[in-house]
Amino acid sequence: MAIFLKRTGSLILLPPKTGSMWLRSAFKASNIPHELLGPAELRGHGDLSYYGRDFSRIVTFVRHPVSWHYSYWFYRSHGRSAWEPAKWEFDAKCASTDFDIYIGRATSLC
Repeated sequence: MAIFLKRTGSLILLPPKTGSMWLRSAFKASNIPHELLGPAELRGHGDLSYYGRDFSRIVTFVRHPVSWHYSYWFYRSHGRSAWEPAKWEFDAKCASTDFDIYIGRATSLC
């Protein structure tokens, strides 16, 4: 997901699990002219290979890797979603109901 700020020509990249729901709500409530961008097949999450670099500014939010992985694992294991090994190679290689096993698999991919 990304937010395009029309007045400044800026792009705010919103990687999954980095507070994008909160930020989208804040922009909607603020009445700042903006447009939500992103590929539907990735639930709106894209990177610069999708958006390009033709913006006056590009910013993003980041999260500590361990915190991000815990959030992703919890979302897949206990949250509103499930592991999708047929759709995502990462899920196929890392899925586990045990966080220690999951993080071991995830870090061995690097």
